[in-house]
Amino acid sequence: MVVELAPNAYPRVLPFFADLAYHLSITAVLNGAMPGQVVVDDAARPGTALVSSPEGQYLASMGPPGPAEQRAGRALVEQLRGPTIELFAAPSWEQHADQLVPGIPFRQVPRRRYALSALAGAWHQHIPAPLTLRRLDAETLARPELQSHHIQRWASGNWGSAAEFLAHGFGFALFHGADPASWCLADCAIGTRCEIGIHTHPAYRRRGLATIVVAVTVAHALGAGFDEVGWHCGEENDGSQGVAEKVGFTLTHRFHGLAWQVDGEG
Repeated sequence: MVVELAPNAYPRVLPFFADLAYHLSITAVLNGAMPGQVVVDDAARPGTALVSSPEGQYLASMGPPGPAEQRAGRALVEQLRGPTIELFAAPSWEQHADQLVPGIPFRQVPRRRYALSALAGAWHQHIPAPLTLRRLDAETLARPELQSHHIQRWASGNWGSAAEFLAHGFGFALFHGADPASWCLADCAIGTRCEIGIHTHPAYRRRGLATIVVAVTVAHALGAGFDEVGWHCGEENDGSQGVAEKVGFTLTHRFHGLAWQVDGEG
């Protein structure tokens, strides 16, 4: 049985995800600070839950997954659609991952999580000409060149709407004229914790711009009262890791996602 949990019942499954708490998007969804969906095996007494957020899907159960939980996990994962199924599972599910999508082998996708509580260096004080720095406020998001841009989709997708991003999120971008060159946005925020992400247009990479705009965003977050800024990236993404470490992030977790190629082209 698969049931979508009502938002007012989300706190019932929050303890399931204690071992995945370094994914702040789970807590953000379950506390109504990020758009998402929660499906469970039983609305009244859930034993297994799947949280879907703009940052990924997360599977966990109330206790070690026995046969009943494994059946429930398969049913919940069947709700995911697409040529590839990807999710993060609580550690207790690791030995049962091959049961989640029967008949299709899974692969592990290595990931890293970093955290920062103090900025290193003064990268944000050195903006090379002719670039200009802009906060992603209402005026900037209203610019015509951003109406169908990745920045706009990111802000709206992770926060539910541009208005929610402006009310509760933050971000900055370096512009070359009217063109965004590199930008960093808060993925989610709750309490005194937040997570950020970064993107640089391919034409402007390898110029140190990501380090600058990340440092600006982190300085803003710390000044706004956040005492921990989180950062996720792929194990193979040396560029992202380098930016994080230069700005002052330290590695807190090495983990992996699970992925299944369901269209047979793996």
